[in-house]
Amino acid sequence: MELSTLAWIAYLAPLVGVLAIALGGTRLGARTAGIVSCLAIFVAFVASIGALLKWESMDDEGHGVVTTAWTWLSAGTFRVPFELLVDPLSIWMLLVVTGVGFLIHVYSVGYMAGDPQFNRFMAYLNLFVFSMLTLVLAGNFVLLLVGWGLVGMASYLLIGFWHDRPSAVIAAKKAFIVNAIGDVTIMLAIFLIFRETGVLSFGPVFEQLPGAVSTDGGKAFLICLLLLGGAFAKSAQLPLHTWLPDAMEGPTPVSALIHAATMVTAGVYAVARLHPVFDLSHQAQILIFMTGGVTLLVAGFTALAQTDIKRVIAYSTMSQIGYMFIAAGMGAYGAAMFHLATHAFFKALLFLGAGIVIHALADEQDIRTMGGLRKHMPKTYGLFLVATLALSGVIPFAGFFSKDEILNFALAGGEVYGAWAYATYAMAVLGAILTGIYSFRLLFLVFHGDESELVQQYGRGEVMHHGHATNEHGEAPRTMFWPVAILGLLTVVGGWIAIPGLFAVPHDFLHGAEAAPTREALEAAEFVPAEQWLLALTVGLGCAVVGIGLAWMIWGSGAWSGMRSRFPRFERVFQRAFGFDAAYDTVFVRPAQAIAEGVRSTDEVVTLPMLEEIEIATRDSGRGFGRMQTGLVRTYAFATAIGMLAIIVAFLWIEA
Repeated sequence: MELSTLAWIAYLAPLVGVLAIALGGTRLGARTAGIVSCLAIFVAFVASIGALLKWESMDDEGHGVVTTAWTWLSAGTFRVPFELLVDPLSIWMLLVVTGVGFLIHVYSVGYMAGDPQFNRFMAYLNLFVFSMLTLVLAGNFVLLLVGWGLVGMASYLLIGFWHDRPSAVIAAKKAFIVNAIGDVTIMLAIFLIFRETGVLSFGPVFEQLPGAVSTDGGKAFLICLLLLGGAFAKSAQLPLHTWLPDAMEGPTPVSALIHAATMVTAGVYAVARLHPVFDLSHQAQILIFMTGGVTLLVAGFTALAQTDIKRVIAYSTMSQIGYMFIAAGMGAYGAAMFHLATHAFFKALLFLGAGIVIHALADEQDIRTMGGLRKHMPKTYGLFLVATLALSGVIPFAGFFSKDEILNFALAGGEVYGAWAYATYAMAVLGAILTGIYSFRLLFLVFHGDESELVQQYGRGEVMHHGHATNEHGEAPRTMFWPVAILGLLTVVGGWIAIPGLFAVPHDFLHGAEAAPTREALEAAEFVPAEQWLLALTVGLGCAVVGIGLAWMIWGSGAWSGMRSRFPRFERVFQRAFGFDAAYDTVFVRPAQAIAEGVRSTDEVVTLPMLEEIEIATRDSGRGFGRMQTGLVRTYAFATAIGMLAIIVAFLWIEA
């Protein structure tokens, strides 16, 4: 089968699932809807594997293969085709989105069982995957923007799925509005690119833009800055990050799908896909990796003080994506995409493992009400531990290989970017210590320590969920447990693909495609001295050990538990996420509410009374004219005569 055919199958399969469930309506049972939804993503995953095998068997490993379905717009030489770009980067994303997405779909069948809107939920999941595939397979800026918007719409539907909860509705609107800001900035960037090149397909733009704008010029920086507005919003990087923690109001499978493997990584993918544009601005690249460094620290410190199990993992997601931006900003696109994939494995595992805990404790998410679950949920504890070790960067788990590779490039980037890179490397090292602390804090508080009253009730089978005792069938239904177990396996072996000779090295796989670094300095940085590589590896592993040790002393053994009460001001700052939400509320929300209140008051005092007076005048005049309608011919004849006489007198007066 041709590569283009496989790409179209992978792309359209989720859309077929959406249409089948939507057209089936209430006649389609929940079991059938679940099978249809999962089957659609499984077909897409199989087609993605086929695309990978087909690409590796091709003799020509040049730039991407473009396949066009039809032309949307055509005016003179201007054309906007509906075209898909298939290359190593898009295949890499296809595998991650459909592979992890399929496991999350299967998990959702068990997690959402009994929900009255189950069919709608599964259709939304399919719609989200289709939207994400639109984004990653787009062959031009217009289709990229379409996918960008569709992902935002689908995330709005999923985050606000439980629309009877006001908090979920507010969170959905917040996510949509913040991401809409990024949509607008990307649209403006596309306008500027089209004005300079006259084309919108990626290949021609990458060829013509360097000749249209000067390298490191103001125009190049402006285009990159506008593109980064969309990337930072989608990937929850400062300052457009505030929507992500609130998005935890959606069902847990949504958290795993959006915040592990798909939507929040779209910004990293965009930087890699559009790297020839970002190569034109040295300042933009510095902005990318510095923003990533600051975000990973802000998110890491914030995660230390959160009490909601899903919010801790959400802030961890922000922090890890910061690492991806560090790599992408320094031109190590392969390292960024490698961490994107391994992060999808262990972060989805964390979210789904947290979902098992939440499901077992009847939707309880406050970690202060947990503790001692290791005894009652040994399998979940083991898988959660694997994910936590991978997140912390402990060898031989997946996170060790990908995160330490980024630390290696951050250290090597000092030869290209100087002090900016070294400062970012310092932030990345501190972030690695924070990762070990907050991730094992979560593990110790949830699974270790004394059993809370809620956990004791769960152990006795007294906690009810969906009308049955949560532990009567073990820790979780099979549809929930096996996807988590597979993710656990991927978390263990996922990093091994970086071992030369065992599997294809990620940046070798991406080399020569649209995501490959082009500048000689950055290509040289991929071959750093062995001593420097060992130094970065040792520092990364040492940071993980230090972080885990500190977490054990504070929350594990309790030897340093008093430290938590010594810094109350810092704890409050971390709990409030450094005050970003409060600042935005003061600067944007409250003034908007005041303006709206002023408009409402104006309507009540001025506009509505005026409209009432107009209504009264219109009604009275209508009644007056109504009295003139007598229905008598002689009256109308007399009125006509008077009118003609008035006209004659007027003409005579004018003539005089």
